Amino acid sequence: MPNYTKHHQLHQWGPGDPFLRTDFNEDFAKIDGALGGLAQAHADLNYHLYNLLLQNDYEGKYTGFKRAMLFDGFRDGSGIQSKSGFFLARTGLVIGRTGQRDIGLGYGPNSVLEAESLPMAVTACGTVSGFRFKLYASTSVSEAVSVTGTLSVNGSDARTSTQTFDPPASGKNAEKTFVLPDTDVAPGDVCIMRLKSANSRVSLFKDTANTRLGGVLTITPRGAVSGTMTGKPLPLPAGGGAVAWVRHKGGTVGLALRADGTERTFSPESARAVGAVRDGTLCTEQAFRLDAPIRAGETQVVLTGALGDGEDGMTVYDYGVVVL
Repeated sequence: MPNYTKHHQLHQWGPGDPFLRTDFNEDFAKIDGALGGLAQAHADLNYHLYNLLLQNDYEGKYTGFKRAMLFDGFRDGSGIQSKSGFFLARTGLVIGRTGQRDIGLGYGPNSVLEAESLPMAVTACGTVSGFRFKLYASTSVSEAVSVTGTLSVNGSDARTSTQTFDPPASGKNAEKTFVLPDTDVAPGDVCIMRLKSANSRVSLFKDTANTRLGGVLTITPRGAVSGTMTGKPLPLPAGGGAVAWVRHKGGTVGLALRADGTERTFSPESARAVGAVRDGTLCTEQAFRLDAPIRAGETQVVLTGALGDGEDGMTVYDYGVVVL
């Protein structure tokens, strides 16, 4: 009769013990199950690391276990080198099929020297390029009029400058455009424009409600059905491969690593419904695997997204790549 190993009860035959084919099959099945369990435990460990680092990132905490991982929760654009099609919103990276158009506030009958617009909610993707407004001259003015303007996006003063304009004729008004550096906006963003005239005889028209600044926020629509985001180069250690996860809502996502001019694409694996770390929104968590050696050095993540037929938009909340 054979003896058995301690942990998995594998057959251990002596010189004179008989054995059967079924004994070998039973042993190989136990070995396969044990190795599969180790592989799953390794994957689970990597996944827990991914979640921990993302949560620490969202909470602004420092962790020292980042050397073998690339990740971004898109809380700001600090980890992005370039993007096209994607826009950075408060919720993450977004793609919208329909672009944002101009937001008009209208003009009322009265004017003031300094005014702030009502909050202007953005519902699609676009690029703010300026603000059209009306100047009114109460008397004859010969010199150029200085107007200081500030565009605020989500409570932060994004753009401030002072520009000069030719004054309207006495008792007349004229529409002008305050030029702003291109500023990307996405669904959920809120814009406020503030203007101040430096000439007491030249004022700014209020809106149709006659309470705030009137005018039009000029926006170039940036609708898209696909996008690409390339992360900034970060150092990675050498490894035998990598696993990755991307949390997104809507659309489909792809992932690749770029290093030394070579791009290696991850293979998609399982997907499941989870809650996004940032706000608990139900989303899809797509797993990926790269079965190729990774050399130590500067590496970039290349993330792609595409809308499906009938989809109006998608959001990518975060990603994490762990070197094996």
